[in-house]
Amino acid sequence: MNDQERFNNLDARLDTSQTFEVVGEAAPGNGEDIPPAMYPPGIYPPPLTPPTQPGAMLKPHRGGLILGLGVASIPLTFLLCGPVNIVTLGLSIPALLMARADLRAMDAGFMDPIGRANTSAGKVCGIIAIVLVCIGLVIFAVSMIFNIAAFGMAGSGAGP
Repeated sequence: MNDQERFNNLDARLDTSQTFEVVGEAAPGNGEDIPPAMYPPGIYPPPLTPPTQPGAMLKPHRGGLILGLGVASIPLTFLLCGPVNIVTLGLSIPALLMARADLRAMDAGFMDPIGRANTSAGKVCGIIAIVLVCIGLVIFAVSMIFNIAAFGMAGSGAGP
């Protein structure tokens, strides 16, 4: 029997309502080893699924933390000037990355979706802060170039 015939006759020999614990072993009760590539579609074990049983535990959301990081990063962009403004990225980038991971976990059903609004707001605040820092750094660089071009380097000339 060639491989194509084995594949065509597989669904007649296998109970497709069963799910298997280990992918790659022979299907139980068929009497012969069948390589995993020969399994017809639809009988592999289901992918990891979120807890759907009543009372199942979801990961707690971090919406408050993410919102706090995002909101705190916006005023810092105005309080800190020049290259020191990069400190703001220490708050806004983690807020953005954490929000992205948490929103994906909420979409997949692994995390408590109650914090979705705070998480989304923290993500938006983090993005705004990153944009403001970039604008501030561009303005700082342009003003430094203008000052150097207009007034020269301070202390570079000969003394009196």
